[in-house]
Amino acid sequence: MIGTSRRPAASHVYAASIKNRTEEPVQCTVQYTGGNLEKYSETLTVTIDKGGQVYCVGKDYQLEGATNQSKKVIDKILVKKSSDNTEMTLQQPFDGVTGPVEDWEFHIQDKEIISQGPPKDE
Repeated sequence: MIGTSRRPAASHVYAASIKNRTEEPVQCTVQYTGGNLEKYSETLTVTIDKGGQVYCVGKDYQLEGATNQSKKVIDKILVKKSSDNTEMTLQQPFDGVTGPVEDWEFHIQDKEIISQGPPKDE
């Protein structure tokens, strides 16, 4: 009998809510990657007001010659606080992500970015 092995599902986040739990506005940059190819990478930079949030939509890309589209992955979140220019970074693999997810939630705290989990109704 020939054994088969299955690769575990990639722990990718395709779209996310990012909530600012600090008492000041922050600049947030989200880096998407596409198939580990630089030309399919993309960044989104936004200012999130104190107590505010932003939703980072899922993004697709298509390899040249391919007939189907693939999903870009959120690779890194960078945050810069306005008051003292403190910078924080969170990069995949993100805590709690055990397979591909369409929607995830991150919280920006005073000293760190937390991988919170699937969104919950508030």
